Amino acid sequence: MTQVAVASGYFSSEQLVALADAGLQINFVKSPEDLRAQPCSVVCLASVLLTAEMTRALWRAAAKDASLVIDEALAGTDEIHVSNHWPAAAITNTLGLAAGIARQRQFDAMFDGFVTAAVTAVEQRDPVTSGHSLRVARMSTGLAEVLPRSGVARFRGTQFSERQLRELRYAALLHDFGKIGVRENVLVKSHKLTSEDYQAIRARISVEMERLKRRALAQQLVMLKSGMDSRQELQLIEQELQTKLATLEVYWAAIQEANEPPELVRKKPGKALKQALGYSLSEEGTPLLTAEEQRVLSIPRGSLTPEERREIEAHVVHTYNFLRRIPWPEDLAAIPEIAGAHHEKLDGSGYPRGRTDADIPFASRLMTVADIYDALTAADRPYKKSLPSERAFTVLEDEAKRGKLDNDLVRIFIDAKIYDRATPAE
Repeated sequence: MTQVAVASGYFSSEQLVALADAGLQINFVKSPEDLRAQPCSVVCLASVLLTAEMTRALWRAAAKDASLVIDEALAGTDEIHVSNHWPAAAITNTLGLAAGIARQRQFDAMFDGFVTAAVTAVEQRDPVTSGHSLRVARMSTGLAEVLPRSGVARFRGTQFSERQLRELRYAALLHDFGKIGVRENVLVKSHKLTSEDYQAIRARISVEMERLKRRALAQQLVMLKSGMDSRQELQLIEQELQTKLATLEVYWAAIQEANEPPELVRKKPGKALKQALGYSLSEEGTPLLTAEEQRVLSIPRGSLTPEERREIEAHVVHTYNFLRRIPWPEDLAAIPEIAGAHHEKLDGSGYPRGRTDADIPFASRLMTVADIYDALTAADRPYKKSLPSERAFTVLEDEAKRGKLDNDLVRIFIDAKIYDRATPAE
């Protein structure tokens, strides 16, 4: 039953009976404090409830998601109004409409809570990217809002409605939800080698050092037992040992450096790494590094192998498959398509479907610009350094020149300083 708050005496007995028959429960109130004890979906305000001490703002704060219905003598043009002089049917229809608006508001708040919870779930798996989806949502909707005022002829009539902005916002907030289906050790991988492989190589080198020490000591003991007490020979064995140990330390340093993503290391692989790749363990005769470890350390960009990169890129497919299972209302039905195309490029070089210009939703193009900018400028991540805005602009402009991004959208994003919307002003 819909709860309606009203001043005692405002409606007649006959009107109250009609409202009750229509499923409206009337609660009599005298001040906003009364709503704490009896929350209502509709608050009907007459002159007795609207005073200097009991303003609209106070009633709205107390009513939260309820709809305010104002007596027609006091109502503004943009407010729902009613009159106790109307027929009971008209009053019932008006209060029912206000209740419907309140229910929609409550549903919207609940849905916002669901989206926020979903985004939080993803970001808890990858804390480094925390806040990314919210920033992309702010910039995407901000870019959409300025298009008609951008001065670009093709966008003069491009006016996003409130519904379209809401759809774009939800799509942007949920665009990375598919990462929930990516293995966590891949999602947060900061170096080329896994932690297990890294430790295994370190252990191999440590064991090899101990073997070399043991072998050198055995040689020295043989010399001493045979009476060949040549101080020079003993020193020579010790010098050879220290040289081999120092070489292994150099190899380990080269492996550690090669393990860093190229974006964090300026130096090219040197002779030490090449020698380490060819080193064989003294007893087994097997390579210090397995073929797979050598392949991983040779990754030219980032920290992911081609297989791991494909797994990361599959998050877009996961996002689309998850979102399309939700029975969206008609006004939000495009969310799966918008979110599922945020890594597509106009020239067909994007993923997952290699879609081209005409096949990419316009809202997705907006989101792509915002997504790339935030990925470039977000705080340092383990596998890459943050770029200053000017460098990020250069990357976006270069992508546009190569036909991958919409040049007009990139230009508007930069000129209108949409990037400033990533973080709201205090």
